[in-house]
Amino acid sequence: MGGGVVPDALQEGRIERSMLEGEGSMDALDLLEQQHLDICRLIDRITVEPSPGRRTVMINELARTIEAHMRIEETYLYPACAERMRGDRGKLHEAHETHALTRFAADSLLRTRVTDVCFEARLKLLRGLFEQHAADEEDWMFQKMKRDLSDEQLDDLGEHLARAYDLLLHIDTSAPLRAPVGRGRRTARRGGTGTSSRSTEERPLASGAVTRARVSRVSRV
Repeated sequence: MGGGVVPDALQEGRIERSMLEGEGSMDALDLLEQQHLDICRLIDRITVEPSPGRRTVMINELARTIEAHMRIEETYLYPACAERMRGDRGKLHEAHETHALTRFAADSLLRTRVTDVCFEARLKLLRGLFEQHAADEEDWMFQKMKRDLSDEQLDDLGEHLARAYDLLLHIDTSAPLRAPVGRGRRTARRGGTGTSSRSTEERPLASGAVTRARVSRVSRV
């Protein structure tokens, strides 16, 4: 997808562009909660979108937005939370596991044609996993960070999150998230004069291997 993907919150003006460009600050937890809401709304829009072409574009946007959101949490929020946890870190490990499962579901959906009979089921699965991810974080992790961090620290963390999120959304924008499907082409039969039609199948994406590797690594935590 050329030109990158701009999240709905930015398009609709709920998150100021200056915040993403480092000219302002936003509470880290407010920023992440807004991203949770925006991603759920995007899934709602995909669910009711009648156009297969538009749905395909929206699925690419969804996959990239979810990945950027989870990456900034893993890079900034989770380590900050781990530093302030004493004893059992089981909930934090569960959060990593939920990320891994959500990535796997997003990758599976990205590989599924929007006209496939499995598409709706896979979209529903991704919705459930992401909603669980959001609820778990907001119920305990965000509450803990509100208690343990000052307003200034949350604003500083929010600036780092916003900068990283904006950067991740624009990384390698020339490479499509979904491999193109070629038209059928005519090829000569070996040993004959006839021709046969062979369609180019959708190529597997490299991101799938990365996702499976992440699932494997996280499962061993």
